[in-house]
Amino acid sequence: MVKKYTIKIALYLTFIVTLLIITLPAYSQNELIIPGVTCGDHDIGNKNKKDLYDLLELEQIKLNSLGVNLFLPGYNEVISATHQQLGIKIDQEKIWQEAVMLGREGNWWQNFWKKWYIRSKGYDIPLYLQIDKTEALKFIQGLSGEWKIKPSDARFVITPNNKVKIIPEKYGQDIDKNKFLLALEHGLEISHGKTALDLVLSLQKIKPRFLQSELETYHITGLVSSYTTYFNSQKVLRSQNIKVAAKYFGRQIVAPQEIFSFNKVVGPRTKERGFCEANIILNKEYVLGVGGGVCQVSSTLYNALLLAGVEIVERHNHSLLVSYVEPGRDAAVVYPSKDLKFKNNFGSHLLITCTVGRNALTYNIYGHEELKRKVILKSIKEKEIAPETVYQEDPQLASGTYDLEREGSPGYIYVVECQTYNQAGKLVKKEIISRDTYPPVARIIKTSTPSALLSN
Repeated sequence: MVKKYTIKIALYLTFIVTLLIITLPAYSQNELIIPGVTCGDHDIGNKNKKDLYDLLELEQIKLNSLGVNLFLPGYNEVISATHQQLGIKIDQEKIWQEAVMLGREGNWWQNFWKKWYIRSKGYDIPLYLQIDKTEALKFIQGLSGEWKIKPSDARFVITPNNKVKIIPEKYGQDIDKNKFLLALEHGLEISHGKTALDLVLSLQKIKPRFLQSELETYHITGLVSSYTTYFNSQKVLRSQNIKVAAKYFGRQIVAPQEIFSFNKVVGPRTKERGFCEANIILNKEYVLGVGGGVCQVSSTLYNALLLAGVEIVERHNHSLLVSYVEPGRDAAVVYPSKDLKFKNNFGSHLLITCTVGRNALTYNIYGHEELKRKVILKSIKEKEIAPETVYQEDPQLASGTYDLEREGSPGYIYVVECQTYNQAGKLVKKEIISRDTYPPVARIIKTSTPSALLSN
């Protein structure tokens, strides 16, 4: 009897030792996958991370060429793609993490039996796949066909009699990208990259950015003010700057209480953005500068704003009078230091258009016609400032002679009076909206040395 039990114990111990011999070597190699593990058609037991990745790279090459057929209900069209075009890749890290953790997650005894079981029965890890959604959506967005319809925004149109009407929106149509990604993920979970995929796509309506119902709440019904200035089209570079600035301004919608910046909309005046060198006013002189002529664009807008009766937040006059607007009604701009800003206190949204022709620049401001007021602007010369005469020594001149270097010009102080009338023609407000000083330009006389002019 004792002998019988002794034999059983010996057999049991032999079994245990055999298991230890089988499992312990793999257990001690923490960077190796235990024997008996497979992935796809590959035995990955006793493989380290690099070995596994090398095998999976080969699988990726085969995966790249597998086809994906995309079907659109109601359209006789099959869109063909490859796994590579849709950004489908083998999730190497996920496979490695699952494989290397087999037999290493429990206590010693649990891991012992797990390794024995895997070595005896085997364990297959799926070929996990992941989708680069950016690549997948890039492929979908690049598709075109009769099924793809671009949405059309509701928009304002101006009638010949300066009324504002709204053209209704049109919904677009495109592939439902969220459903496409879900269908792709589901298909990959089933195929594991072993077979081609057939996916049925869904179409969805694309909502425009602006709807007629939204634009109707803006209450833009007609013209509330307009102002035009003129320029010499033969001054080609200056004319180009005016046209470039007008193009950047384009058509703007300004919400109630919004503060609007001319510089923010038109942007930097640089050659890279299409602006040229032309005359600008700097320190009471005309000099060449990139963007010369843009101040006419801002000044024209300024006058249209005054006639609409909106609140001016920031405005600067030039150091010299300009020819294209009345004195005191210019608006100098320098990016980014001097700006023209206004606050829309009109009571409705404003639609501002800037158009330029061969030699004319026009701003039209549209809003709620019932809020329109008649505005009269008057430029009043408050004071004229005589220029001083400056004498400069010039050794090149013959004794007793002089030369008029610069004629000089007087300076002025101008005030602008604004009179506002209601729709019944009654004066409701009269105010001075600006008082600007345009400094005189000194007369310069060059004289010989010595000269009585210098001593006086």
